[in-house]
Amino acid sequence: MGFVKDFLYAQNSLAELMFENILVAVDGSKHSDTAFDVAMDIAQKYGSQLFVLHVFQGGTGSGTLVSPGFEDDMRSIGQQILNSYEAKVKERHLQNVRMLLQMGDAAQRIMETASEVKCRLVLIGSRGRGGFKELLLGSISHKVTNHARCPVLVVK
Repeated sequence: MGFVKDFLYAQNSLAELMFENILVAVDGSKHSDTAFDVAMDIAQKYGSQLFVLHVFQGGTGSGTLVSPGFEDDMRSIGQQILNSYEAKVKERHLQNVRMLLQMGDAAQRIMETASEVKCRLVLIGSRGRGGFKELLLGSISHKVTNHARCPVLVVK
């Protein structure tokens, strides 16, 4: 019985190490909500540091025509999205959760942030709010899955 106990202890320790820092990318979509729920479950079970990231697109690219205040509007909407997830965190009484709001290319910022905060797992919804633009450019989850330096869990 000692071997089994030692094995289970080692397995649990490995899981705690693997899930020490996890990042979930959110955009307010149904799939994003599901990925967030899974991330909270993992964080709660393993005592993980959970990073909740929302990336909004600014209007500063070359050839981009946007109205004045567009970036501020996108930042405000992004903050509202994060606030809704923060309310869920408080309902579950989770500790060690950081909300992150960033501007830029979503896939790139997700991968960069995961590296910066030394995440060992990224969770992302299988589909977001990308619509037709996502279809043309390739999905964010596809890009992250293929280029991230850590495991990525795509949640439906």
